Amino acid sequence: MAKLTREEKKAIDKILQHISNVCHDQLVSVILYGSKARGDFTTESDIDLLVLVRNRQNVSRDKIYDFLLDDEIDYSLNFSLSIYEAAEFQRLASINVPFALNVMKEGEVLWTN
Repeated sequence: MAKLTREEKKAIDKILQHISNVCHDQLVSVILYGSKARGDFTTESDIDLLVLVRNRQNVSRDKIYDFLLDDEIDYSLNFSLSIYEAAEFQRLASINVPFALNVMKEGEVLWTN
């Protein structure tokens, strides 16, 4: 289980709620990965989130990314979002793309439909 601070949990909860509202039925899952998921983070580490959707063309990327600049999110936290179609991510994993394999190995599902 990822070791998140209270502030990080609060920010992630807000982000998950926002992504769910923006993506509606397109959202498949949101996965925490990277150093926070592995537990080897430093003070310089960002918080990596993978957003899997059904059809990326039906999702407003700007609305998702702009929320990270909102005053409701603690500016001291650095988030990195990656948005992939679920089918494309599965394809990447099936051909052993390191990024996809690492997310599958170390990732922690934060939200799933």
